[in-house]
Amino acid sequence: VLVDPGQQVEQMALLTSYFG
Repeated sequence: VLVDPGQQVEQMALLTSYFG
């Protein structure tokens, strides 16, 4: 099952904030 593009982008932003 594929996730919604918006949700994926949101997760990417969270990961960036963590690693940033």
